[in-house]
Amino acid sequence: MTVATNVRFSPWIWFRFDTQENNPPTFRVAEGVELVHPILAGRPGMPGLTDDEHQEWLWRVDRICYVPARQLVFLSDEHLSPDTADPIIYNLCRKLRLLARQPWLPPQIQSTGHLSDEQSAPDVSGVNVLDYFPPPLESPIYGVRRGHVECAATLEHLELALRMPDDFDFPAYAEFMLDACYAFDTRDYRRTILYTAIAVEAVATETLTQAYNEVVADPARRPEFRVREITDREGTRRADPIYRMLSRGNNWRTLVHELPLYLFGRSLQLDEPALYEQLNALQNTRNAIAHGNRPDASQNSLPITGEAALDAVARAKDAFRWFGKDTRYPLDPSDTVSLTANGVGEDLF
Repeated sequence: MTVATNVRFSPWIWFRFDTQENNPPTFRVAEGVELVHPILAGRPGMPGLTDDEHQEWLWRVDRICYVPARQLVFLSDEHLSPDTADPIIYNLCRKLRLLARQPWLPPQIQSTGHLSDEQSAPDVSGVNVLDYFPPPLESPIYGVRRGHVECAATLEHLELALRMPDDFDFPAYAEFMLDACYAFDTRDYRRTILYTAIAVEAVATETLTQAYNEVVADPARRPEFRVREITDREGTRRADPIYRMLSRGNNWRTLVHELPLYLFGRSLQLDEPALYEQLNALQNTRNAIAHGNRPDASQNSLPITGEAALDAVARAKDAFRWFGKDTRYPLDPSDTVSLTANGVGEDLF
């Protein structure tokens, strides 16, 4: 007997599916465990939702259908205990959070309801998913959060998440940036500023480290660097002594001036001096918070307010842009759009 296990979520996971693509009814999650397509998980006949809870927020815009999933349904050969299900849920949500940039999925998301009792699952093996997509909207929908629309997980995100190993090493800066956006969403402005500062330092460090490792791995491609065989107490290895000297001390300003100037021939301090000063204020605020002090405007720090936190996320996105990274992180819950049968537009209010 196939068993259906229902997992309830709060907040919901947002998906968007192309109604003209091939949408399989199930996806393999683990040995003997399959995930039911999110649009089928909210349909009558599936466990977990009462008759008046079945998904009604299915918005079709042209050929795209937006699905806010309040539950996921897993099919397995035997009942999934919480010890088995929780790691599956956590790892899937973590990967979807990072792939689609959905910060409202908390960093430590878990199921908010109880797993369903063991029961026979409906047969979805022969179901045509395309039959479950609704017709295009008959009237406009206003006040939909822009982030929910722009960062909804796609079929490609879902399939990629299920193929990725659970210990996949996502960039630290992406996780910190999502944590900052989530903190802002929950009005935790101190944590927002702290995480944005960490994200900026992490994106600089990881970008520079990757570029430096590429230089050291193949010095013939970049003969302008001074890569040598260096022996110290850690052994013998290739290194550029000038880069090593510049990177000593883990100085924030070096990360955005001397090191990128040496590696890339450009400096954030020289390219965008106003942004450089704003990021300095952000790092000063981080240091004050980390040492238990109250940020002081006289010391070029930011106040712990919603306006300052929102600006901190925006400046961090500017830093991501300068380092050539994705800046698609939703940061303002009040930024909404309208949905019509033909597309996504600006709200009329």
